[in-house]
Amino acid sequence: MRRDAKDNWLLVTFWAVIAIKLFLVADQEIYGRPFDDLGYARSVIDHYYGTNPNLNWQFIRPLGFPVFGALCMETGIPYRICIELFFLGAAVFFCLSLRKLTTSRLLAFLAMVALAFHPWVLTGFNQFMTEPYFLGLLLFFTGILLRLLARTEWRLRDPLLWSAGLLLAVLMLTRREGPFLYGLLATAFVLRFLYLRFGNRLSWKASAWPMLYILVPVLFFKALMLGVSGINYLKWGIFATNEQEAPGFSQLLNTLYRIDTPDPSLWAPVTRKTLEMAMEESPRFAELRQPMFNRNNPHLHHGEATTGRKGELGAWMWWRLYASLAATGIYQSPEVADKWMRATAGELDEALEEGRLPERGFSTPFPIDPNIGIWLPELPGRTLDALARLFKGHRPQDFIRQEGGITAVTRPVFNEAANRRASLLTGHMVDIRGYAFCSDGALDFIALESEDGTVLASTSPEGVVYWKEDIMRDLTGDDEMFPIAYRLRHLPQGGQALFLSFWEDGERLHRHPLDREKVPYRKITEPQDGHPAVDFSIDDYHHPLRDGKDGMRAMLEGWAFCSDGVITHVSLRNAKEQLLKVEEFTIDWGEDMRDFFANHVGHAPDSPLGFHIETPVVDLSPVIVQFWREQQLIHEMPLRTFADGYYGTVEKTASGIPLTIGIAKQQIPTDVFPPATFREGVRLALIRGYYPYLILLGLLLVGGLLARQMVRQQPMAPPPPLPLAGALLLLLALLLGRGLFYGLVEAAVVPDQSRYMDCAAPFAGVVIAVGFAAVLLMGGIYLLPRFLARSGPSRQPMESS
Repeated sequence: MRRDAKDNWLLVTFWAVIAIKLFLVADQEIYGRPFDDLGYARSVIDHYYGTNPNLNWQFIRPLGFPVFGALCMETGIPYRICIELFFLGAAVFFCLSLRKLTTSRLLAFLAMVALAFHPWVLTGFNQFMTEPYFLGLLLFFTGILLRLLARTEWRLRDPLLWSAGLLLAVLMLTRREGPFLYGLLATAFVLRFLYLRFGNRLSWKASAWPMLYILVPVLFFKALMLGVSGINYLKWGIFATNEQEAPGFSQLLNTLYRIDTPDPSLWAPVTRKTLEMAMEESPRFAELRQPMFNRNNPHLHHGEATTGRKGELGAWMWWRLYASLAATGIYQSPEVADKWMRATAGELDEALEEGRLPERGFSTPFPIDPNIGIWLPELPGRTLDALARLFKGHRPQDFIRQEGGITAVTRPVFNEAANRRASLLTGHMVDIRGYAFCSDGALDFIALESEDGTVLASTSPEGVVYWKEDIMRDLTGDDEMFPIAYRLRHLPQGGQALFLSFWEDGERLHRHPLDREKVPYRKITEPQDGHPAVDFSIDDYHHPLRDGKDGMRAMLEGWAFCSDGVITHVSLRNAKEQLLKVEEFTIDWGEDMRDFFANHVGHAPDSPLGFHIETPVVDLSPVIVQFWREQQLIHEMPLRTFADGYYGTVEKTASGIPLTIGIAKQQIPTDVFPPATFREGVRLALIRGYYPYLILLGLLLVGGLLARQMVRQQPMAPPPPLPLAGALLLLLALLLGRGLFYGLVEAAVVPDQSRYMDCAAPFAGVVIAVGFAAVLLMGGIYLLPRFLARSGPSRQPMESS
C-alpha cells in the first residue's frame, strides 16, 4: 500500500523532534547512585547469570532491565544515548499507532512533542534504574494495543497479538506490575468489543467472538514466563522468574501473613510481636532473631519511620529476612535459602494447625496487607495522590553533575556498566563556604577566579557573624575583629584550577589556591582501646534564633562503630554539662560505604550507627560528643569550632588575614544557580514552562487549521469519533489503572512508592495534548459550522415570475 505523501511529512517532523531532543541531551550522562542503582550496574556487568548470586543478589530482582543494560553495554554505545534512542523509537511507534487509529496527523505530532519534551523524560533518564526502560516498553505495548483497535479484523496469526504477549512478558520481567498490565490488555479488548457492537453495529455474538483472541497474547506470555523460569531452574535451582516469586519465599511470607497479630499497624502486616511469636514456635526461624532485630539495621530505621512504632520493621520485613539469612550464613545460594524457607514455613504451618499460633479468619496473599480494615480508608487518598503526581511539576535534577554516596571503588562499576563518558562527569558542583577576617576595614567582595584571573563567581559579604570572645582569640588572637561569612557555588569544567580572592577598595588583598582534594571535608578516627571509629563532618553557621538574637547552630553528622559492641546512640552536650541533643537512628548501609570505610579505616563494620545532630548553640564553649552503648558512656570527644579542621582549614594569609575555608561537593537547587550552557538553559525553560507551552502549541496548530478551513469554506475531515474516543479511553485507563495500582501499593504494601508514577507522567502529557486538540477539532468541525449556519441570514426561496 502506497504511503500518503502527508505521512512522509509527518515522519520528517518526527525526525526533527528526535534531532532536537538528541541535541538537548547530548551532554547528559548516567550518574552513579548507591543501593538499587549500584545493584543493577553489577548485574549488568555480570550479564545477570554471570556470577554466584549470593554475592550481588541479582536473582532477587527480575532480569528484564539487567539484560537490556548488558546488551547496551556490549554495543559500546553510552547507555544514556541507548536509552534515549530506545525511548524515542518507542515514541515514534506509539504516535504512528495513534495516527493509524485516529487518522489525525496533528494528534500524532502533538503526542510526539508531548512525549519527547516531557519534564520527567528530561530529568529522569540520568538514573541507572528500570523506570526509563519501563516507559519505553509501555509505549510499545500501548502502541500495539492502539493498532489492534484499528484493525478491521483479527486473525490467529496476526503478529500484533503475538507481539502483545511478548511485550507483556518483558514488562513483567522488568517490574512487577501484573494487575495493572493485565487490566490494560483487558481494557483494549473491551474497547474493541464496544467498537464492533456500536460502531459497526454487529450483533452481540459477532462482537463478542473476537474477545477470545485475548488467549493468544496471554498464552504466549505464560509460555515465555515458563521458559524464563526453566532457565532460572537450571542456573539457580529455583523454578521462578526471580527470587521474590520463589515457592519457599511465597510460602513463608503467606504463612506469616496468616498469623493473627495482636497489635496490627498500617504498613506492618507482620509486626515485631508476630515475628517473636513465630520464633518461639519455629526453631529454624529463631536462628534469625539477632540479625532480624539488630538495632543498627537500616530496615528497622525505615520501619520505625513509617509505622511510628519503635522496633517495628514494617513493610521492609521481607528485605530484612534476606539480609538476616545472609548475616547468619544460611543464604549460601538461592536454592539453599529457598529450601530453608520452605522448611521454616512447614514448622509455622504445623503450629497454626495445632493452635499454638493464632490464625486469622481471612488472609490476603503476600504482599497485600491482610489488615484490610486498616489500609482500606487510605486507598482513596493514596490513589488521588498518585494521580496528582502525573500532573505535578518536575524539579530539574539533571543540571548538577553530582554522584552522592559513590566512591572511587564503585565509580568504575558505573563506568563499565553504562559505558559512561567520563569527560561529562568531572564537573561537580563545588560549594565554597568560610569566614574571612580583616583588621583594617571591611571587604568589598569575595570572588572565585580561574587561573587567568577570570571571575567565575562572586558575592558581597553575607553579614557579620556573632562570635564569642574565646573563639575569636583561639582563631585570630584578636577579639576586636569580626568575621565576614561568604558562600560561593560554581560548576567547574574538567580539571579547572580555582582560586579564592578577597577584594577591598578595588584591590585584591589576597589570592588563595583551592586544592579540592587536600581540603578535608571529613575526618576519620580509628578505633582504639574500645573507643568508636567516627567518620564525621562539622559545620557551624549563622542561625537566627526565635527570640531575635543572633546565635550559632551546630551540626554533626557521620557514622560510628565500635569493634567490641554496638553503639546505640549519640548525644551532644556543652562544657557546662547541659544536654543539647540526643540522636538515635540508623542510615542505609550499602557496599559503597563499606568500601569507603575499608579504604579509610582499614576494615568495614557490620552495623554502623548513622547520626545527624543539629542544634542551636548559644554558649560556644567546647561542645562534647558522647557515644553510648545502652546506658553506658564509652567515649567522649571534645569539639572546637573549626579549630581541629574537621570541616575546613584555618590559616593566616600573607597579609595576616585569618581565613577559614570549607569545600563540599553537593547538589544545589537550580533556582539559585543559573544554567551554564545553552542546552541547560533550554532544558530548564522546557521543564518550568512545559504545560503552558504545550497548550499554547495545541491552540496555535488547531486554531490555525480551523481558521484556514473556515476561510476556504470546505469541510475538514476529522478523526473518526469512535476510534478517537477509543484511543483517549485507552490512555485514560492506563493512567487511572496505574494510579489505582500504586494507590493500592502505598495503602496496603509500602508507603512512598508514588515516584514510580513518574514514568507514566508522559502519557498524561499525551492525554492533555490529544484531548485538548480533539475537543477543539470536534467542536470546530461539528459545533461551529452549525452555529454559524443558524446565526447567518436566512435565505427565502425565489418566487417564479
